[in-house]
Amino acid sequence: MSKKLSIYEQLTADGHRIDNHESDLYTPVNSASVKLLKAYEFFCNVKIFKSNIDNELWYDIPFAYDPFWIKANMTFKENVNYRIEKLRERSH
Repeated sequence: MSKKLSIYEQLTADGHRIDNHESDLYTPVNSASVKLLKAYEFFCNVKIFKSNIDNELWYDIPFAYDPFWIKANMTFKENVNYRIEKLRERSH
């Protein structure tokens, strides 16, 4: 059985430009990223912002920057539970 790629893995495998702030993943809004993000299971939590650096529109994908979690040494289950908790906090 093949492992499902994270959104970070999909973006980097396809050569998308990325950036991050802590665990949040950023990628520019363009036709390729729109298609990929529309299929993302947590798309309802994704926001768009205009960068003060390059004046471009970027996606802000909460908790999706995998290297943050690797560095934090969190297991997948811990990561998912942490994301769920933080998303609940944001919605209140």
